[in-house]
Amino acid sequence: MRLPGYDYSQAGAYFVTACTQNRVVLFGEIIDGDVRLNEMGTIVQQTWDDLPTHYHGIDLDAFIVMPNHVHGIIILADESARRHAIPEIVRGFKTFSARRVNERAGKSGVLWQRGYYEHVIRNEKALDRIRAYIANNPARWADDPENISL
Repeated sequence: MRLPGYDYSQAGAYFVTACTQNRVVLFGEIIDGDVRLNEMGTIVQQTWDDLPTHYHGIDLDAFIVMPNHVHGIIILADESARRHAIPEIVRGFKTFSARRVNERAGKSGVLWQRGYYEHVIRNEKALDRIRAYIANNPARWADDPENISL
């Protein structure tokens, strides 16, 4: 999904999606269009919220934990002298959250499917559209292609 030759450490906004292994529902459920996170979903949310302490020069924008995937916007700030690239940040998020979830559940194993979706956000209009997509994701769960329970 990556743009050939694009530098994913350059300043800008990036939309990312990561799915659980085999799209298994692990993080909670959707009730009346609202996400109800379970303990694992809360750990994933906390791990996302904690990313700026591990990766300086990033800002987090819209984010949602769905029952079997996450959507988020990461902004790499202009002023950061040393920027981490998006693949490194996503890899860290997946590693940190998997470790914490597995530790809490007393398990070991793969939490996330290999890879993830990413999109370079090129302007404010696209940013607003993606923010709305993230905010409205729970209301569309019944029609979501990531919802394997259909």
